[in-house]
Amino acid sequence: MALAFSYAIEISQLYHQPWIDHIRQTTLGHLTLGTTFIWTDLVAYTVGVAVGIIATQRR
Repeated sequence: MALAFSYAIEISQLYHQPWIDHIRQTTLGHLTLGTTFIWTDLVAYTVGVAVGIIATQRR
């Protein structure tokens, strides 16, 4: 679920309409929604979730 949520937020950054871009200009909107889609973020999210799963499995 964490990976799907992270992907959804990242992919939503490809959507640009005035109402959501206005939200993204606020501090909270920028921190939660981000502003720029970057492919490498998807890789980072995947690696991070994988590390979390492996760490949880080792306990």
